[in-house]
Amino acid sequence: MTKLNKRYVFPLIFTVFCIGLLLSLTPAITDRPWDEILNKSLGTFTSSQSTELELISSSKSIRDHKFELIYQSARKRLNILNAGAEPSNKEIAEAEKIICYELRISSDKQPDLLKEPNPRPFEERVKYFSSTIQNNIRMIIGKDTLPCAMIQLERNFGVAPYLSIQTAFPAVNNWKKLPHHLILNDEYFGLGEIHLENKLSDTDL
Repeated sequence: MTKLNKRYVFPLIFTVFCIGLLLSLTPAITDRPWDEILNKSLGTFTSSQSTELELISSSKSIRDHKFELIYQSARKRLNILNAGAEPSNKEIAEAEKIICYELRISSDKQPDLLKEPNPRPFEERVKYFSSTIQNNIRMIIGKDTLPCAMIQLERNFGVAPYLSIQTAFPAVNNWKKLPHHLILNDEYFGLGEIHLENKLSDTDL
């Protein structure tokens, strides 16, 4: 084993002593016990990391509700419209002039979201999700902020455990390569701004 040179021994001992003294005095200086200091530090890191991960997620659960952002490709839309027939390249190019997403909202308490207890009358609930909500949705792609150009509520009548809202936005340059950041300013549940983000893969197009 290599012996430590004597000229390094005293500085090393002094450094270790200073570090130990500083650590021992930290609770007294901050007037907080070590477990509180460590928990706060780790909690701040975890919270920051969690927020960053949530911001880039295409789904988010808040309280008893879940919000999902599901891309609707031009090919998929045309297949439905043409009863399964394969669309032409020209049709796909035309359909890709708009970017379509399904905004899916579900509740842990009630499969039919419109029947969930809410101060609004039932007719007002339907109106909110079929038209009013359009003004509360926008999408950011690159440096462009896009208004929601079209919206369509698909009622599930309790058959599916979620509410489906089809949304459309005008296409911008390089929209296939950039993240799509949807912001919903929620007034219905009182949850404030809800951020959902999706990045398309080759299989999505």
